[in-house]
Amino acid sequence: MKVKIGSVAGIILSLMIASCNQAPTTQYRDTPTSGEAHIAGDFLYKTMLDSEIQIFTHEYQKASIAVDYMSEALAVKAFLSDSIDGIVIGRELNASETKTFRDKKKYDPKTVRLATDAVAVIVHPDNKAEDLTIDLLRNILNGSTTDWGDGRKIEVLIDNEGSGIITFLRDSVMAGSSFGKNVYTLPQGTTMIDYVATHPNAMGFVGVNQITSFDGDANQVFNEKIKPLAIGKVAGLKSYKPYQAYVASRNYPLLRFTNFIFNESHNGLTSGFATFMASDKGQRIILKDGLVPANAPIRLIQVNTSANDINSR
Repeated sequence: MKVKIGSVAGIILSLMIASCNQAPTTQYRDTPTSGEAHIAGDFLYKTMLDSEIQIFTHEYQKASIAVDYMSEALAVKAFLSDSIDGIVIGRELNASETKTFRDKKKYDPKTVRLATDAVAVIVHPDNKAEDLTIDLLRNILNGSTTDWGDGRKIEVLIDNEGSGIITFLRDSVMAGSSFGKNVYTLPQGTTMIDYVATHPNAMGFVGVNQITSFDGDANQVFNEKIKPLAIGKVAGLKSYKPYQAYVASRNYPLLRFTNFIFNESHNGLTSGFATFMASDKGQRIILKDGLVPANAPIRLIQVNTSANDINSR
């Protein structure tokens, strides 16, 4: 059988041209359970996030996740500048931030809701105040109400600028008004809990997980150095303390959502870590930290109606 050399050359040339026209295949260095990732988290979620990373990387020993802790504002800034792969914060990106990301990447960031978080309003244990409405809290923050009703001035403390809790108070409580002159930033070198515990007239704001622990029967208890106030949506309705069950039922009104927001156009390590945190094992870690898991039910185990207390598992 005779084969024309020209025909063979034509076939080879055609194959070479077809090969050159094919889009190159992107080779990624990570998978959902291997590789390296660099994320950031709000300071408030350090205990939870450290535990998630420790267990995930123990199970998947080819995975390495570095984490930095910073204010919410700095975490978002780092994410939008593309210096980290993902962030854990107490909100979603706003429209402007999402547009900045989309304009740069040409796709949307991925967001996985991890938990429902609560902002606790804390006072000194000897303070006779037990509850507040949202309206009264707003009036205290904007300076319209300045004393505890007995002549004692309210000393309102907030975190430094850039804190996720400040953003929450502005967006969800202040209703467009500004903080009053009675509102001070927390002095350097102390924590909100320690300051309120040593200043009888002080009022502060913390993430509920910062004041939560569990006793031997798995009942949720609050740090005895401070007292969290019960918060009511409006006057005349029942007020609730930030127990997990009341957070889960949305009866406690000062709620925000903890999200893992990440930058990944493929199914890589940050996607795998997000899946783990949203899994049953990851959600149990979140529950033990005092937050309400996004994907797991809360079971009531003890109610003390006289103290407006409730516990959950």
